[in-house]
Amino acid sequence: MIAISVGLGASVIGFTGLFNTELAELGGADAAGSAMGVGLTFVYLAGFLAPIGFGALVDAHGFALAWKACAVLVALGVPLLVLARPTSAVPR
Repeated sequence: MIAISVGLGASVIGFTGLFNTELAELGGADAAGSAMGVGLTFVYLAGFLAPIGFGALVDAHGFALAWKACAVLVALGVPLLVLARPTSAVPR
């Protein structure tokens, strides 16, 4: 159980520090708080809405379609990760 907890903490839950740091860097010194606020709003909104949508899909069409919908949403997010490029205004 400890190994599973450490593994999940380093992978599934461990992204938050990197995510917050990236948001602050993208926002710059003047807008770091605003960038983090907007970014985290969307993350928490998705965390609130996703279980509701998943449950509604399960109730209406069963688990198979709900899991397929999750797979499609993940697949739609992959190009965003691949195409994301830092702007020249962001110092690295």
